[in-house]
Amino acid sequence: MPPKILHDIFEAISNKGGRAFVVGGAVRDMLFNKIHGINIVNKDFDVEVFDIDMSKIIEIVSHFGKVDIVGKQFGVIKLFSEHDGDFDFSLPRRDNKVGVGHKNFDVVSDPHMSMNDAAARRDFTMNSAFWDINNNTVIDPFNGTQDIVNRILRPTSFHFAEDALRVLRGMQFAARFDMHVVDDNRDRQMMREMKREFKFLSKERIWEEWRKWAEKSIKPSAGIQFLLDVGWISAFDNELFPAICDIVACEQDATWHPEGNVLAHTMHVCDAMHMICVRDNVTGEDRVARMFAALAHDFGKPDTFVVGDDNRIHNPAHDIVGVPITVNFMREIGRFCGEGQEKDALVDRIACMVKNHMRHIGLNVTPASVRRIANEIDIRDMSAIVEADHSGRPPLPMGKPQQMIDIELMAEQVAVLDARPKPIMMGRHLIEMGHKPSKQFSVILNAAFEAQLDGAFSDVEGGKMWIGANA
Repeated sequence: MPPKILHDIFEAISNKGGRAFVVGGAVRDMLFNKIHGINIVNKDFDVEVFDIDMSKIIEIVSHFGKVDIVGKQFGVIKLFSEHDGDFDFSLPRRDNKVGVGHKNFDVVSDPHMSMNDAAARRDFTMNSAFWDINNNTVIDPFNGTQDIVNRILRPTSFHFAEDALRVLRGMQFAARFDMHVVDDNRDRQMMREMKREFKFLSKERIWEEWRKWAEKSIKPSAGIQFLLDVGWISAFDNELFPAICDIVACEQDATWHPEGNVLAHTMHVCDAMHMICVRDNVTGEDRVARMFAALAHDFGKPDTFVVGDDNRIHNPAHDIVGVPITVNFMREIGRFCGEGQEKDALVDRIACMVKNHMRHIGLNVTPASVRRIANEIDIRDMSAIVEADHSGRPPLPMGKPQQMIDIELMAEQVAVLDARPKPIMMGRHLIEMGHKPSKQFSVILNAAFEAQLDGAFSDVEGGKMWIGANA
């Protein structure tokens, strides 16, 4: 519920002849809580004020905390309350598109705009309602409440087409709230035509929407389905997200994958990964990494598709082939990675899961083999992607394959389940043995670490003996 400070501010605005309403995500989340029982805690409250000018809003709000009027020219101010958090106050505005891209808008505030006109400029009907918190009433000009009931994402008006990012917002909304795009050819065609402006979107904005898909979704596959339904992903046009487009019609062997083609499998895997993250209380960056690994794990299958002598479909080395495709996909959606870019630990982690998601198959599970795996990938990351992959093949049973269970048990025994193995032997130990510092140190220590992984020694004294016999 809105904090008391907002009730007090609304009353003060009303006393000055204005009308204030909570708008946007806070209203949507309140309605979702009420209608579907989805417990969303929203601490961000955006307020739209009608019938008084900006100077009066600033005067009123300043009595309740520190005010930032940097956004005054756009009809937006911020209130910083020490005890209640931050709030945005805005006037209704007319954003007139004057060119391509998301920055080419002529913004004019209009405190006397009608509520219908103000609501029409919001993206989806579910985000277009007004909440009068003092009277606890909702004003809903475009019937967004009913669309929430039916879990439909419907563009509010033709203004939707003014910002291509709204399609990606629809993608992550679909995933976060388990929704689907309205079954209206006109609206779908409008969104399909908005593809042409994708190239003008900033990478930062693109990444923010995909990050929300990975971090906040309750049904990740619904987001991918949204992009399919509006034509941003297609087997016939890979202009956007080619790594996903290429798996749309990539067939699989029906014995191993009765659920269908690679995209169908991937969507099941993404949903399974969500459930695994919820079960294991995996959140934040860890969840983001695992969700993108689930999405990308089979990106290498189209390029490795072969029909073998057994007349079955095979995809040899698709795990390895998929690594650079994954990196390119992450770059396309706004992560800075690869040659000429700052190293990106998140992308490296995702690519590592893609590379290792088949490694358990046929593995001789020994202390040495598991130490080597743990030296390359976090065992829990590997376990999550293997379980999600194994679970994404309905009607086959969900769960973790026995080979992965054995790997985890061995990892726990050799103390690498939650930490990668660390070298026992260091340069100081070589000096203690009488070696003089030189470039040869790194060669000796690397060889010692390899021997340590193989189980040749487990402490410093054993390491010194091994080096003495082999260096």
